[in-house]
Amino acid sequence: MVNLISASHRDGLIMRYRMRLATGALYAIAIVIGIAAVLLVPSYAYLMADVSENERALDAIQKTTALQQKSKAQGYLVDVKRRVDVLNAAHRDPLFNQLVETVVAGRPPSVSLGQFVVTLGETSTVAVSGFAKNREQLIRYAEDIRTRPGVLSVELPINQLVDAENIEFRFEVRFTKP
Repeated sequence: MVNLISASHRDGLIMRYRMRLATGALYAIAIVIGIAAVLLVPSYAYLMADVSENERALDAIQKTTALQQKSKAQGYLVDVKRRVDVLNAAHRDPLFNQLVETVVAGRPPSVSLGQFVVTLGETSTVAVSGFAKNREQLIRYAEDIRTRPGVLSVELPINQLVDAENIEFRFEVRFTKP
């Protein structure tokens, strides 16, 4: 094949071809960037609206949670007040004080008392629950209560003495009529 175009002319044509190709590529890239920008604006606006809506929902949830926690706390405080009122009323009863003091007196440090249920009547009863570090201290404590004046019996179930250490216990103390 014979090339009839001179070298300088051929180089000029190649240069123009490359320039047109580069210009076309840059034009195509500019069109793609423009289309992306046009599509990005609505999605950005949609995203910002979604973020704003989620922030409002989060604020509403936080307010609701705070109100629920406040309601629970108020319920707990009402319950505590009721318990305090019951204890204040019972505290005025000298028999109640005498029964509780009889059970609490002489408690060894390794025995923790948790709950008292006092039933006043012909034979008053005090149900005591708590935690003892070892069996010997719990038995000694129950025996000490049995020796106190006015105590009819101390009912410490044998199944609570199975463990040698770290014992959760519940026993009842029955008192004679004062």
